[in-house]
Amino acid sequence: MKKVLLAGLMILLIIGLAKASFAVPGSITLNSAIESGGDYSNGINIWFEAGTYDFSVVSGGWNAWSNVSGCSSQGTDCLTGWMWSMDIYQPSTSTSFRLGSKIDRYETQSQALSAHASDHLVLNQPTDGDLWFYIKDGIPGDGKLFVSDNTGSVTVAVAPEPMGTILFVVGGATFGLRRFLNKRRSG
Repeated sequence: MKKVLLAGLMILLIIGLAKASFAVPGSITLNSAIESGGDYSNGINIWFEAGTYDFSVVSGGWNAWSNVSGCSSQGTDCLTGWMWSMDIYQPSTSTSFRLGSKIDRYETQSQALSAHASDHLVLNQPTDGDLWFYIKDGIPGDGKLFVSDNTGSVTVAVAPEPMGTILFVVGGATFGLRRFLNKRRSG
């Protein structure tokens, strides 16, 4: 009877963990021409459970100008050009986070992506609630919003941060359960 009860509890634990791991989107894409602007109110709002999440750069790049200019011979340090940046606003703490850079500008979209391909952001969501994702095109109220000529998009991967810990605990529990059952059989 105890074996059945322990096996049932293990199955419920694994189902609960699997369900929690699929509660977040696998990736988020912002199309700069539609979901961008000078403030976070016109981005995408997505509900996240409380927890720690790792956001990492996947693809894309965006351009807030109709042309590229002033680049070095390597296609970097442009006055106007391609960028890889996404901003995240957390209403529960009134805090803004940035993945990528709003300063670095490149001659091509692929250069912007290459420069930020290893960037990631670990964010703690203290309570269940929305996170707002947006491309910050200018500073609200500065009169320098280039929404009408944005092109491109950016995509991030989203993973619950404690997933490695969860898998370690489940593996350890499985090993411990097997050892316990083997001891009971032999003793």
